[in-house]
Amino acid sequence: KGFLEEQTRIQDAFSAAQSAGLGPGSDEAQAAAARHFAWISDSWQGKSPTAELFTNLGEMYVADERFAKNYTRVHATGAEFVRDAMRIYAERTLD
Repeated sequence: KGFLEEQTRIQDAFSAAQSAGLGPGSDEAQAAAARHFAWISDSWQGKSPTAELFTNLGEMYVADERFAKNYTRVHATGAEFVRDAMRIYAERTLD
């Protein structure tokens, strides 16, 4: 239960950053991306995704409507915002 609740909190953090007019590279969006990275690592049994995998996952959130719907509850472009934040996070932080 806590795992799914954290997913919702992360989605809400991305939406809040976008609602505030902040970009995907903002501190707030990047904090959400860091939480998302940690959440994914937990879901992958502690195996953290590489920069390429994390970036590709963001692309999938846009391309696959089953995933996109999780990030477009507040903004129609929410999935793109999350994708861009994930890409920036990967470029700045991961291998």
